Amino acid sequence: FDALGMTGVVQHSFPQGVDLAACVLKQHSVSNKKIKKWMLRLQSEELEMRTTSQLEEIKPV
Repeated sequence: FDALGMTGVVQHSFPQGVDLAACVLKQHSVSNKKIKKWMLRLQSEELEMRTTSQLEEIKPV
């Protein structure tokens, strides 16, 4: 990848695609601190959305 001027990105974060987005932001000189803050906010929002969605699916007996 390096010889082609490319950066390999391993997707292991959540939500899907956030690792690639972080890599792009870094290439555009966004600070690591800002990227980390953005990622944490995005992950928190995604968790909240999933939790709320899962709770709505539970029907009382």
